[in-house]
Amino acid sequence: MASRRTGILHVVHSLNVGGAEKLVYDLTRRTDAARFAVCVACLDDAGALAGPLAAAGFPVEVIGRRPGLDARVTLHLRRMIARHGIDVVHAHQYTPFFYGVTAARWAGIACVFTEHGRHHPDVRKPRRVAANHVLARLVDASVAVSEYTRAALIENDGFPAERVRVLYNGVDVPDEPPASRADARAAMGIAVEDVVIGFCGRLSAEKNVPLLLEAFGRLRARHATACLLIAGDGPERAALVARAESSGFGSAVRFLGFVDDVARFMAALDVFVLSSVTEGTSVTLLEAMAARRPAVVTAVGGNPEIVLDGVTGLLVPSGDAKALADALDAVIDAPDRGAALGEAGRRRVLENFTFGGMVRAYEALYEAARRDRGLLRPAGRRGG
Repeated sequence: MASRRTGILHVVHSLNVGGAEKLVYDLTRRTDAARFAVCVACLDDAGALAGPLAAAGFPVEVIGRRPGLDARVTLHLRRMIARHGIDVVHAHQYTPFFYGVTAARWAGIACVFTEHGRHHPDVRKPRRVAANHVLARLVDASVAVSEYTRAALIENDGFPAERVRVLYNGVDVPDEPPASRADARAAMGIAVEDVVIGFCGRLSAEKNVPLLLEAFGRLRARHATACLLIAGDGPERAALVARAESSGFGSAVRFLGFVDDVARFMAALDVFVLSSVTEGTSVTLLEAMAARRPAVVTAVGGNPEIVLDGVTGLLVPSGDAKALADALDAVIDAPDRGAALGEAGRRRVLENFTFGGMVRAYEALYEAARRDRGLLRPAGRRGG
């Protein structure tokens, strides 16, 4: 008789469009359905990705967490565990981890925790550290998406170093782009000869898009036809649109909102840029590199683990608009160098950051957690 599939419950804040949320969405859909049965619990609200996931046949439940400590959440998760035959809870980010690990231990099953990123400023909170002396020892595997994130879990959150491993995010690397540069630009009404810079991500404070707008203002003095495409949505969008309008950029800065075909978006770019103050492992950065786009990013968080400065892209100091503009200018003024950076970036993704490699690593982690529930496993790096 065939063995029963391993039941996996992903616990997230929501399935709104963001790096961690999109990764959970893709991981749910791409985990081997012959071996795993996957469902999702959203603590706060559903989000734009919940409908498509449910339509694809994956159970998605929204709990509606109340402010403060909400014991109903743990009870709801415990009932989901029983109803769906869950063997492993996979919690993403800290609050889902708190509720996920307590529900998992109540049910006597395994729990995996992934920390996808960090708030800024990232400060040590004594009450959280004290709680983690207990919680971090209840989880079967704690995963950080970069060495930077691992160090933060250990130094700021008090996780034991031997219990935290690194498993980098991954992306698909298509053999060919979905559209040519000319076709991608034509669809957006952009001339082939224009200089096109692109950002893709959640429009929230940690992405520091105001710095990008300032750098773009400096760049336009050198490249009059330059345009900036900003893909994504979030709480800062209205303020950013107002800032761009007050800066007199006009149609040179375009806010595209959520883009469902990121590969086609990347095909239109000359340079991809991130101006963040913190990052874990940026999925959109990996997607840009996979698309052979030279990347100019701030040297924060996990970015230096992905971008080898001067080899697969350029790193600039955080908060320095002039340095960001100069780096963009250096790539724009030397197309051959930009192409070489793009090719090297794609090779680096293929070697270290593939989606298939990430999925296989998580599947192995689930199976080990189910088999050896509660045992301490040595820390180590798992990548694509």
